[in-house]
Amino acid sequence: MLNQTTADEMVDAGGRPYFLWDVEMSLDEFVEALRSGGDVERAYLIGKLMRQARHDDVFLFVTLGEIKLLWPMLEKYLGSSMGFWRWLVEAIEVSVMRREVAFCRMTVSRDEERILVDLVAEPAGAVVEPEEREVGGRRVLVAGLRELLASKLCTLLNRAEPRDLIDVRAIIAKGVSFEQALSDAPGIDSGFSALTLGWVLSELDLAPIAAHAGLSEEEAEELALFKDQLVDQLKRMARVELGEQET
Repeated sequence: MLNQTTADEMVDAGGRPYFLWDVEMSLDEFVEALRSGGDVERAYLIGKLMRQARHDDVFLFVTLGEIKLLWPMLEKYLGSSMGFWRWLVEAIEVSVMRREVAFCRMTVSRDEERILVDLVAEPAGAVVEPEEREVGGRRVLVAGLRELLASKLCTLLNRAEPRDLIDVRAIIAKGVSFEQALSDAPGIDSGFSALTLGWVLSELDLAPIAAHAGLSEEEAEELALFKDQLVDQLKRMARVELGEQET
């Protein structure tokens, strides 16, 4: 349960909690949205909470039962924290058998099921060599727009945040090729799939979460149109690839 002392410790001078650093939303507004919002809106906000708050703080706002109930809707928002929350929700047991710098072998069990899992770190090189620039009197390496777009597509696949979609739109508007980025993305994340990205985007309903992402109704409609255009493009590309395979 969230008491006043705890609430005061987690907000800034404007009343915004630390885990909502990327949106203009007060703690009171967040709590009210969790209380009265629809399932889609609540799943988005709970997913953001689970991704960006300290694990213990999450349970000041929601129960594990609520998380399990909304799990199919909120898991796409968890990003790199997915592993921890999936482990907690599914109550699995993990036993490490061997650990090295870039390798870990473990057994994962749940109920009577038990599997062996090997995790291998595969460092990915840059899609395009970064440019060297002078910033504040120092020389730094800066990623180009082609690299950024490919990275953003990987990020969008993992957490489905409206702001990532906004970034993708802005980079494409600069003339960077979406098709090239789709080809580049697996070099950054070996699990990337253009088809999966199309599905994730098609399932992303912006209307219930737009306000919490700082978007006006008009901006949300424009972003939704852009999203649908990407989905259509991904569908066309998939049909072409399947057609080429069949012939």
